[in-house]
Amino acid sequence: MSDPRAPGHRSVTATVLLLVSSPLVADDAVWLNPDGGLFSDRLNWSTGVAPGADDIVYFDLAGLYTVAFSADVTNSGAALLNDRVTFDLGGLTYTLDGFAPELIVGGDPATGLAARLTVINGTLETRQAELAPDPAMVAVVEVAGAGATWRLPGAAGQIFIGKSGSASVDVIGGASMIVGDDIYLGYDAGANGTLAVVGPGSTLAMETSGGSMMVGRHGVGSLFITNGGVVDMDFQKARIAALAGSSGSVSVNGAGSRWTVQLIDVGKHGPGFLDIADGGTVICTANEIVLAREETGSAWITIRGPGSSFDAGVLLRLTGEGRILVEDGADISGRLAIVPRAGTLGALIITGATTTMNGGMFTVGGAGQAELTIADGATANNSQQATMGNNAVVVVTGPGTFWNPIELRVLAPDAPGSVLVTDDAVVQCFDGTLGDNSEVTVTGPGSEWSILADLSVAAGTGEANLIIDGGALCRSLHALVGNSTASTGHVRVDGPGSRFDVLADLTLGPGGDGTLSILDGAGVTVALVGGAYTQAPTGHLVIELTQTSRGALQVYGIANLAGSLSVSLADGFDPVAGQSFDIIEAFSISEMFDDLILSMTPSGRALDVSYLSDTVRVTVQMLEIPGDVDGDESVGILDFLIVLGAWGPCAECTPAACPADIDGDCAVGITDLLIVLANWG
Repeated sequence: MSDPRAPGHRSVTATVLLLVSSPLVADDAVWLNPDGGLFSDRLNWSTGVAPGADDIVYFDLAGLYTVAFSADVTNSGAALLNDRVTFDLGGLTYTLDGFAPELIVGGDPATGLAARLTVINGTLETRQAELAPDPAMVAVVEVAGAGATWRLPGAAGQIFIGKSGSASVDVIGGASMIVGDDIYLGYDAGANGTLAVVGPGSTLAMETSGGSMMVGRHGVGSLFITNGGVVDMDFQKARIAALAGSSGSVSVNGAGSRWTVQLIDVGKHGPGFLDIADGGTVICTANEIVLAREETGSAWITIRGPGSSFDAGVLLRLTGEGRILVEDGADISGRLAIVPRAGTLGALIITGATTTMNGGMFTVGGAGQAELTIADGATANNSQQATMGNNAVVVVTGPGTFWNPIELRVLAPDAPGSVLVTDDAVVQCFDGTLGDNSEVTVTGPGSEWSILADLSVAAGTGEANLIIDGGALCRSLHALVGNSTASTGHVRVDGPGSRFDVLADLTLGPGGDGTLSILDGAGVTVALVGGAYTQAPTGHLVIELTQTSRGALQVYGIANLAGSLSVSLADGFDPVAGQSFDIIEAFSISEMFDDLILSMTPSGRALDVSYLSDTVRVTVQMLEIPGDVDGDESVGILDFLIVLGAWGPCAECTPAACPADIDGDCAVGITDLLIVLANWG
């Protein structure tokens, strides 16, 4: 036999391509027996002898048969073209160790037949393998049963599953596959490659540090790890939809199914999909995982079902179009960042009772739209800071839904960012910060935002809003509203049952403009554990009166007043003269407001503010009607008689001493009488 390494010797690929269009040459070892038989039987070979270490062997009978091994065998290479062949290795090893690629599997394009190789009861060892190297080829390799192993060892160990055509590899029934360096699924444009590791005890392991798997290189790639299968890539990288024109998908499905991988690039240049379901587990060990890395890429990850989990390692970043969905009792852990580029939408959805997210620092916001939804009883735990930035839209909703970052920061200097807590959901954190262009809304009975230490509203140079309405609750230990120079902070507490409780100190306008609005029967409580309400000259208190308004602002300490007070009335509310409202109740009142902005009642009555030692009171004044001498808000006979009875100069020229002096000239006369007559009624 000729030396496959000698100059001029054709490669296996060249041989295969020649084989499908030309007669065989003299030194090819071709299997002859369509009924199968022993590999070592010379009568089964075209050469009349069993092939040796320097020989390349071919299986091309368009048949279905089994080749049995009675001893370890080494050949230079093998090509399986149109056959469906089982290698029954009998506990032995079949080694292909020649001119790479040592193994080619692919049906003859001229016949349109698929090639299928099944390996059982032993070890097939090759350095490189190409499955479906021609665009029209179809190839299947099955490694089946406990004791069956396919090894492609060392730094040269590579497999092309669907190099140019369509191919699949199935590792099933407790079999194993070991690859030294690289795995390519869907190598060329138009190629399709599938790798499945199925069943308890079925494993795929990669050996060489720095090796990689491309699930869709330029073509379409699919990886299935199901029903207890395991893939170990502790020191290797996986790229799903790796290069231009590709798409790729990975499914890890079923209890005991596990994929351990150093790094995953999902949707690097094309659409990439990762589905973890029904108890499957994915564990990443890299410092950073990037999703939708390039402009043409997109990433779609689903983790669903009890026991399903994705350990994203140190940091997972969604940088473009894509979605991470965690649902129905699944779990995701790690530091997460949803930071889509301009023109894309990136979303993280955590939904369903017993569904959890556990991680460290957490970021949502970017040049594109970034969405976070925590819903329907899910729990999200962040042991570090959670920052909601530009274009962030965050919704926390549903009974039993709970999110507890160590610190919640809503800072959106370049584009608005918002957080909505609704429908009985609860957010709890140690500190809360609202910066530029930010808004947090807590709405609905049972909805709550609880800050265990400090709340800062308007910590930057822009506008920040906190809205508490519909019977919701927000509480904190300390609160600063408008605390940075050039900032504008607004806390609006709106509607019956809505509450803002500050257990220690609440300060309005310590650095910038700070506004507290208490509307439509809502309430604010300050200093339950000792502290004060302090309103700086740039602070603004807005109170809306209703029929039942009393103690809108309750201060269990000192109320230090300055700045402005604005008092209005709820729609349709027209209080009567003399009615009073204690809008601030405190242990003590210090100083007064600098400015008062007081509405008139619908009937035209004025409001008046008075300061007691522990109360700020608003009182509805009588209507000021010219000629109403007796103060009964009407002009009639009694006013006429009073004027007549006081006719002449006033003994003392004051309205209290001489009320009949309507025109204020210190005498009661004809002009005063004419005023009474002109306003009669």
